[in-house]
Amino acid sequence: MSRKSLRLSRGFWWGAALAGGILLLGLLAPWLAPYNPWNVTGQPFEPPSRAHLLGTNDAGQDILSELFYGGRTSLTISLAVAALSMTLALFVGIAAGVSPVADRVLMRIIDAFLSVPALLIFLLVSVHFSLNVPRLIVLLSLLFWPQPARMIRSQILSTRAEKYVEAARGFGATTGYLTFRHFIPALAPVLLAGFLTRLRMAVFIEAGLAFLGVSDPTVKSWGTMLHFASQYLYLGCWANWILPVAAGIFLTVLGYTLIGQALQGRSLRGEA
Repeated sequence: MSRKSLRLSRGFWWGAALAGGILLLGLLAPWLAPYNPWNVTGQPFEPPSRAHLLGTNDAGQDILSELFYGGRTSLTISLAVAALSMTLALFVGIAAGVSPVADRVLMRIIDAFLSVPALLIFLLVSVHFSLNVPRLIVLLSLLFWPQPARMIRSQILSTRAEKYVEAARGFGATTGYLTFRHFIPALAPVLLAGFLTRLRMAVFIEAGLAFLGVSDPTVKSWGTMLHFASQYLYLGCWANWILPVAAGIFLTVLGYTLIGQALQGRSLRGEA
C-alpha cells in the first residue's frame, strides 16, 4: 500500500470520526444536554460556570443545551435534504439517461431550475410562507437536485456507450435490466459525492438562512443560535456563544469533506 493510499485512508477515518461523533452528539442530545434548551434556567447572559458550562443566552436558557439540540436540528435538516434531493436526482437522471424523449423535457426543466438564483427563490418563498423545518427541507431539496441529476444522466450516457452494455442489449436485455444491473452500480461514486456535497451545502445554507432571520426563529438550530448571538456581540458573548456553534459547523463540514476527498481519491486510483 502506498503512502498516498494510507494518507487518504487516514483522512477518511478522521472525517468519519468527526462527522460521526457530531452526529452521535446530536442523537444523544436529550440525554447529554443538562437542561431543556427551551426552559429558563438562569439569569440572562450568565458567564460560564459549573451550573452552565457555556453560560446562558439572552433569555436565560442554557447555551450548552442549545448547542446539543441545535446540532441535532441542523444535522437532521442536512441529512433529510441530502437524501431527498439525491433521490429526486436519481429518478430524474435515470429517466433522462435512458429515454431520449424524457431527456429533452427534463433537461429543459433542469436548465430552468439552474437559471434562477437560489437566493431569489429563498426570499420570495420567505415573503409568502414562514420557513419552518419541513418547508425548509422541501425547498432545499427542490433546489439541490438539478446539478446531480445532470451528472447522473451524463454517467448513464457514458455507461450506455460501453461495449458490455451494447452486448447485453444485443442479447435482448431490457431497459429495466440494464438500469438495475449496469447503470445504477456505475452511479455509486456520483451518488456518494453528490450526497456528501449536499450534506455540506445544507449545513451551511441552513445556518446562513437562520442567521439572516429567514427561517423559523422558534426552532433551536445552529443557525438560530448565531442569529440571536450576533445581536449581542457588544457584550463579548462570542467566546461562549458564537465560537462553539461556529466550531460545530466547521468540524461537521470538515468531516464530510475529508470523507469525500478520501473516497474520491480511492475512486481515481481504482480508475487508474
